[in-house]
Amino acid sequence: MKHKAICGMALWLAAVAVQADDVVKTLKATIPGRVTLSPTEVTVETPAATIERVPVNEIEWIAFEGEPLEMKTVRSEVAKGLYEAALKTLEKLKPERLTRPEVRQEVEFYRAYCTARLALAGSGEIVPAGKLMTAFVRDYPQSHHTLEAYQMVGDLLVAMGEYARARPYYEKVAAAPWPDYKMRASVCVGQALLAEDKPAEALKYFDAVLQQKVEGPLADAQRRLAILGKARCLAETGQAAVAIKALETQIARAPADDVGYLAQAYNALGVALLKDNRPREAMFAFLHVDALYSANREAHAEALYHLARVCRELRKLDRAREFETTLKEQYAESRWNRQATQ
Repeated sequence: MKHKAICGMALWLAAVAVQADDVVKTLKATIPGRVTLSPTEVTVETPAATIERVPVNEIEWIAFEGEPLEMKTVRSEVAKGLYEAALKTLEKLKPERLTRPEVRQEVEFYRAYCTARLALAGSGEIVPAGKLMTAFVRDYPQSHHTLEAYQMVGDLLVAMGEYARARPYYEKVAAAPWPDYKMRASVCVGQALLAEDKPAEALKYFDAVLQQKVEGPLADAQRRLAILGKARCLAETGQAAVAIKALETQIARAPADDVGYLAQAYNALGVALLKDNRPREAMFAFLHVDALYSANREAHAEALYHLARVCRELRKLDRAREFETTLKEQYAESRWNRQATQ
């Protein structure tokens, strides 16, 4: 009996020890232990009393000991792009349940991130979203989310047309010690310059990304975005035929389930076809986004904007009004709706 009691106590203590661990999920492993955060590296003191240092760019998520069970749901909803649902889940959390600073930080990040994503998609106001995310980087400078938050502040400023103010935030991302983050920052600056109608300057940033020899899925993702960005620059600077060929190649190569990328690619193709004086073909490119990829709200808002314009050019006035109405009703706060009403 004594032996059984000792074994039972050992199992209970082991269970408590496991329960008391934070968990870091990386691209390759799951690491339990006590976490110490920083913007570029997370330190994990494992149950075996060893220290593991995990670069932030390899982390998929961190679950903190003592966090509410709802946080697992929040992360799942965010991963699926269900930002409104994630915010509703966060609303259920009572402040008294967030006793650990790291858990409060996690909640504040996801609240700011989801609000920003909805604002960028035209479902919320940009300025309040920007204030939330700016407050996060001010209050939690040691968070492992800091670099992602910097990029989001930059994206929100671009959406407001504050291009010069966005640049320093992207530069903070570029200062990270990993080549794929530097590539990511260059893509962001290039996209901001395109939005500012400076394609020749933007092209330099996309070319800089494409010249990198870094391998791996994170770098590959930025390289593919840079190809789309470069194609847009070429279309805007008199090389629409070259852009169309590159974009058709990218669309043919993209996996069918990569809907976010395909939505951006078809929008870029539509713009290039417009520049090549092929409005009817451009319309069908934008219709791909409207019909197949409308779940990507940022891309869908852009497609609706272009569809309204090209349908007017093709004298399809009823369809043009339909797209204008959808843009106004579903994406009232988007820059595409603001641009349509100017």
